[in-house]
Amino acid sequence: MILPAAGVLAVWAVRPGVVENAARSPLAWVVVVGGIAAAVGARAAATRLGASSLLARGLSAALVVGLVAVVLAPSFRQRTLVEDVPADLLAGAAGPPATAPDPSTPVKIPAILDRTGQLEGIGHTAHGRVHLRTSGGASYLVFDDVDIEGSVGPSVHLLPEGRREPGGGGVRLGALKAERGTFTYRLPSTVDLTRRWSVLVWCDPYDTPIAAADPR
Repeated sequence: MILPAAGVLAVWAVRPGVVENAARSPLAWVVVVGGIAAAVGARAAATRLGASSLLARGLSAALVVGLVAVVLAPSFRQRTLVEDVPADLLAGAAGPPATAPDPSTPVKIPAILDRTGQLEGIGHTAHGRVHLRTSGGASYLVFDDVDIEGSVGPSVHLLPEGRREPGGGGVRLGALKAERGTFTYRLPSTVDLTRRWSVLVWCDPYDTPIAAADPR
C-alpha cells in the first residue's frame, strides 16, 4: 500500500485537481481498487510459484506503476491546435448582443450575435475565452486562446445556462479538440441562440467537470 499511496501523493502535488476529481468518480475508485488487488494477487502468485521476495515485490510495483501511467498519463498531455477560424468570428460583432425576445412576436436570431465568457476550471486549471457567435447564417462556438489542464477523455457540451453536467436539454458537440489554442465548433441548427447557454468541458470516463464558461 505504500507505493500506491506515494504515487497518489506525488500526482496530487503536481496535479491536485486530477486527484480530487478522480476521488469523486466511482469509476476511478473501481480502477484503483482493481489495480491494487491485481498487484497484491500477482505478488502472492509469484511467491507461491517460488519467486524470490524481491522479484514478487518488483512485479507488484510494476503493476502499480503501469496502472498509474495508464490512468493518469493523459492528464499531463496538452495538445495545441490553432485553426483558421473565420476572421469575422474573432474580430467581434458589430451589433448589440441579443436580448430576450417578446413572447408575442416570432423568435428570430439576430444576424450578428456575440456572446463571450471566461473559461474557468472546475477542479482543474483553465484560462481563455469562449464565444457564441453567428456568421453567414451559421452559429459557432469558438475556444479563443485557451489553456486547459490535461484530462482523460474530455468532451465539449452546450448546456442551459448554469448547468455543470451533461444532459437536461444540452447538446454534446464532440471531443475537446485540444487543450491549448484557438478552434471552433459549428453548432447544430436546432440550437436556439436567443436562449442563454453555458459551455462545459467534461471528463467522459470519470463523469466529472473540467471547466465551464457562461457567455453573455
